[in-house]
Parts: sequence; C-alpha cells; structure tokens
Amino acid sequence: MKKTILLIAMLIPFFVISQTITSVSPNSALQGQTISLTISGNNMNFTGVSPCTGNLAGFRFSTTGGTPFSGQSTSTSGNNLYGDLIVPQFQPPGAYNLEVEHCAANGFQWISLPNSFYVYAPSWDCTNSVCADPGNGTGQYNSLSTCQAACGVTPSWDCNPTTN
Repeated sequence: MKKTILLIAMLIPFFVISQTITSVSPNSALQGQTISLTISGNNMNFTGVSPCTGNLAGFRFSTTGGTPFSGQSTSTSGNNLYGDLIVPQFQPPGAYNLEVEHCAANGFQWISLPNSFYVYAPSWDCTNSVCADPGNGTGQYNSLSTCQAACGVTPSWDCNPTTN
C-alpha cells in the first residue's frame, strides 16, 4: 500500500492538467458591432488572482501580423467568462485567435483558441425591394448604396426635430 501511494506521489508531477478554452459564443461579429460573449474553459481560473485585470481574466483577439483588439470582462460563473466586445469599425475581416488570461497563482499566461472568432464586413442582399444585411458577410453587395441602386430602392429620410 505504501509503495502504491509513493509511486502515485512520484508520478503526479509528470501529469499536467491542461488549461484550455473550449468555446466562444457567439463566434463572429460584424465590423463596428457590439456583442456580449460567453467564453468557456476547461481547468481555467478566470478570477481571484491579482495579476488579472480587476480580478477577472482579460481576453483579446489576435491574428498573425494584424492589430489585436480586446474585450471587457464583466463576470464569471463556473467555467464561463462573460464579457462585452466592440469590434472596431475598420477591423480587417477574417479569422482571429481568442486569447484569454489564465489567472494562476504564479501570475498569468495567455491561453489561445486558434481561428475561433470571425470578423465580417457588412454586406447587403436585396429581397423584395428591401436591402438587408445577413450579418455574416455573405451579402451580394458590399455597400448599402450599391444594394439600393441595384434593388431599385430610393433612399428617404424623415427628420423630426426633437423638442424639449
């Protein structure tokens, strides 16, 4: 019995419990869009250690050679980190890596989930003489004005002055 316990104690340092990000939801947004995210992890510590921003893990999105952009963590529950993200208006479209701070007792490290988030440029489709953005970058027209011209839509505005 003592030999078994000793053997297990000797082997424990060789087994590493991995910290991983398992998902991000939603996993895409349009340029200029504001969304709320849920980031799920496995064996991650999202709170409670001083190196972490405001005692919550920080998160960011990056791509090779591109400009990263960050979100704001708002809360955590169990294996989930919640936050808000404003995608910059001119953030290049494409796949991004999600990086989350793992708040460990000896400091923090960035844990990455490659190609897990997508930024799309707004686009429009013409359906029944109405231009609408499908929200996933797959629209037929790359600008609202191009869609309106092709769709036969005449732009109009109603301006009502605000009175106090």
